[in-house]
Amino acid sequence: MPITLGDVTIRHIRHSGILIEAPGIEVYIDPFQLDKVAPETLSYLETHKATHVVCTHTHFDHLSVPDIEKIKTDKTIFIGPDACAELKTKFGNQL
Repeated sequence: MPITLGDVTIRHIRHSGILIEAPGIEVYIDPFQLDKVAPETLSYLETHKATHVVCTHTHFDHLSVPDIEKIKTDKTIFIGPDACAELKTKFGNQL
C-alpha cells in the first residue's frame, strides 16, 4: 500500500525495493525481482520508468541489472556508492 505525503508517494515494490514518486521524478531504490510482483504492480511499474535508480550496495538482491534494464530509459541517472564504480564505468551514467 503506497504512502502519500503531499506530492510525494512512496511504494514498497518487493524485497528491499522502493519507488519514490514526485512530480516529474521516479526514483527506484534497490529494484529486485520485478517480475515477481503482483500483476497490477507490474503494470504500474511498466508505465512509471525510472528517472533515477539508487543502488545502496552491490549485493545481488540490491543491484539487479536485469531489473534495472526493465525500468530505465536513456535518461535514467544511476546513483550508488563507490563499490558500484565498476558498473558506473561499464554503463556510464546510463545503467
